[in-house]
Amino acid sequence: SSGINAEYGVIYVLRLFSCPSKLDFAKSPLNWLGILAILPFYMDLVLKNTKPYLTILRFFRTIRIVRIFKISRYFQGLFALGRAVSASAGELLLLCLMLATFVVLFSSLVYFTDSCATREECEENKDDNQFDSVIAGFWWSI
Repeated sequence: SSGINAEYGVIYVLRLFSCPSKLDFAKSPLNWLGILAILPFYMDLVLKNTKPYLTILRFFRTIRIVRIFKISRYFQGLFALGRAVSASAGELLLLCLMLATFVVLFSSLVYFTDSCATREECEENKDDNQFDSVIAGFWWSI
């Protein structure tokens, strides 16, 4: 990880020095996101044992995901995938809602059909009951 971050830092500095217009380079939001993506690595090197910066550093580490968006401008397939996902967001949400509903329904059914009728019966046949709770039935229903 540190090698990749160091390489990305070198590439960033080389891009900065080879850019014909430093002002245009500084105005680009993707370049700002690039510096925010590599900043946590260098802050970690400089501020090894100080505690107050840790929360800020964790936030900046999440910005590393932006690198994927910088790469996506070179691949038209990623644009098409992004448009397809955003166009079908409602259907995907409905699919997730239906999946969650059926998981809860069938895991509840399997828990109640597999559970014992009385407490004494459960005490005698502890090994026969595979589902201890409805939540344990979630894995089965998925």
